[in-house]
Amino acid sequence: MKLHYSYRLILFFICAALSIVYGQVNISPKGGNHYGLTEVKVNYPSDYKAFFTKDGSLPSKHSSVVPPVINIDDNTVLRFLFIDNEGQKILQTHSYITKKKHTLPIVSIAGDPGYFFDSLEGIFEMGCCADTVSPFFGANFWKKKERAVNFEFFENPAKAKSAVVNQIVGIKIFGGFSKAMPQKSLAIHARKKYGSNKLKHAFFPQLPFKKYKSLVLRNGGNDMEGAHIRDVLATQLMRGTGLLYQEYRPVIVYINGKYWGKYNLREKINEHFVEAHTDFHKDSLIIMRHNADHQHGSPIEYRKFITQLSKLDLTKKEDLDYVASKMDIRNYFLYNISQIYTANGDAGGNIRYYKHVSDTSKWRWIFYDLDATFNINGSNEVFKNSLINFTTLKDEAWPNPPWSTLMIRKLLENDSLRFLYINDFSYYLSDIF
Repeated sequence: MKLHYSYRLILFFICAALSIVYGQVNISPKGGNHYGLTEVKVNYPSDYKAFFTKDGSLPSKHSSVVPPVINIDDNTVLRFLFIDNEGQKILQTHSYITKKKHTLPIVSIAGDPGYFFDSLEGIFEMGCCADTVSPFFGANFWKKKERAVNFEFFENPAKAKSAVVNQIVGIKIFGGFSKAMPQKSLAIHARKKYGSNKLKHAFFPQLPFKKYKSLVLRNGGNDMEGAHIRDVLATQLMRGTGLLYQEYRPVIVYINGKYWGKYNLREKINEHFVEAHTDFHKDSLIIMRHNADHQHGSPIEYRKFITQLSKLDLTKKEDLDYVASKMDIRNYFLYNISQIYTANGDAGGNIRYYKHVSDTSKWRWIFYDLDATFNINGSNEVFKNSLINFTTLKDEAWPNPPWSTLMIRKLLENDSLRFLYINDFSYYLSDIF
């Protein structure tokens, strides 16, 4: 099966959406959580041409003509194309959730069904060349395909029916091995080519921010079929500690009117995220991940530092002073202690750290991706000594390879730092955790 529209036609309608002119069109009621709703009334000038779809695809002149009353008998996404007498195009999308009353915020995503479920191109599908065993490398959901879809956010569906955000965005499958899960995480990107490069809403009431460049709808990671909350539980422990972490909010997700489950809405870690939380300008940031892999900015400074660290003797004052000038040691201690406390079985790979490009700025850490914590596999992980695992040199490829424990091992060579580490650990155990 081929996608419903060619790439050029899709771009045509996306561009048309950039200059929406609502004119005298009236749709009643507008999209929302309307339990039991059976019809939607549409009024528009007689000299307008009007077309609509119910399957999430973009309407065109070949779609159904809009009648005065549209009957609906299920959760439905209505997408409208109005063309006025001057040829200006008006594109509107309204999602009607009619089969269940919700109190959690609702995210409704609308797009051509082929974007998601086409056997060859759909981002949820295996595609032509996937491995036969999990995590199905080669599947479509491992490819970095971004699709243009409509995104609606209903803040308080039980009271305020209208969407507080309704715009075209880019959507991608998000995550690592959790992509193989039945429910997949999604990254949402606001881009200028879709109309607006910001999602303008205070998605997280606990934060002061009212604009976002991107968001994540997280499935719980590898905890998707388990408690579904390990990641957010672990990161929420960091509130008030000064360690950077992603905020969250539980939401309900629908795709083309189909219930897609509960997700955790999360901030997305990138230069915009760090800029918002630190006041460092995004163009003056360095963000690294994993084993000295760069995400944003130049990796040269960190690679020099980590290479030098392995050669230092931290019992010597000059070497210790050098390290203290390059990294926020207390921040790193908190990061490491938190990984140990939560017994993160995937800590070796999920490392992110950042700094300003200034020579006087120090490396600090981000606590994230904690789905493999709190005994996720139901094994005897809780009885293992995670302190030893995270601080001892071991000849293993995973989950604590030598490069991932190098920094804490070097710091603990210094007796003063060792006592500081023990005191910090005791404090966090008694007062935070």
